Amino acid sequence: MIDNDFKKIKLPVFFLDETGILKKGDDPYFALGVIRTERPHELQRKIRTLRDKLHFYEELKWNKVSPLKYEIIKQGFEAFFKDPSAVFSSIILKKNELDFKTYFNNNLLKVYRSFTVDLLKRNIGNGDNQICTVLADDYFYPDGINLELATRGIVNDHYKKIVIAGFLQINSKSSDLLQLTDLLLGAVLYDLKIQDSILKKHPNLKSKLLDFLQEKLGIENGSFFIDKRGNRQDKFLKEKFKISIFKGTKNSFK
Repeated sequence: MIDNDFKKIKLPVFFLDETGILKKGDDPYFALGVIRTERPHELQRKIRTLRDKLHFYEELKWNKVSPLKYEIIKQGFEAFFKDPSAVFSSIILKKNELDFKTYFNNNLLKVYRSFTVDLLKRNIGNGDNQICTVLADDYFYPDGINLELATRGIVNDHYKKIVIAGFLQINSKSSDLLQLTDLLLGAVLYDLKIQDSILKKHPNLKSKLLDFLQEKLGIENGSFFIDKRGNRQDKFLKEKFKISIFKGTKNSFK
C-alpha cells in the first residue's frame, strides 16, 4: 500500500526583504516584509514574461520608481493578486519606541533575527502539513555568525519539528520575487510616512502605485493606517495582505 500522505504537505516559499537601517538614526522605521506563495514558479514566470515583453531587465526597487519602471511594477502587483496562494505580510518597527539596549543589548543582528522569526511564525501558523523554504535578501552579518541556520533552528525548535527546510540569503538583483516584496513593502512604508507627516502625498508615480494597490484591496479611506471611521490604526489585516506596526511591551522580548 502506497502512503500518499506526503501529497497533502504544502511546500510554500517565503521571499523575505527588509527596508530601513536599524542603526540609522534619521530613519524612524525598520520593516520586514515577506511574500509567501506555493506557486513561486508561476508568479516568477509572469514577471519574467513581462520583462521580456518590455525588454526591461534592471532591478526593481521602490526607491527607484521611474516612468520606465511604472508599468512593470503595476503589472507585477497585478500578478501578485492573481496568484491565489500568494500572501504579503509585514511588520514595522518604530525605532524610537523600542528599547534595543535593554532587551537586545544593542545587538542589531539579534533584533533582525528576532523579528524575522516573529514574521515567519505569523505566516507559518500552527506548522501543520507544511515544509517551508525561505529566500531572504542579503543582510550583512560578520564572520562566525550564521544568521540563516540560527533563524531556521529557532523556528524549528519552536514547532518541535522541521517546518523550515532551507533558509538562504541571496542578492535581490537575482530574484524578481524579492524585488516584488521590496515594492510592496516600500508602498506600505510610503503610506505610513504620509500619515506620520514625514512626506506629503503628491500626484507622482509612487502615489499612483499606492492608489492602485489600495484599490485592489478595497481600501476606500486612502490609507492602510486609517480605519473606516477615520481613526488611526496600527494593523491592516486581510487574507492576502497583512500589516502590523509592532507595539512592544516589556514582556515582548522575553
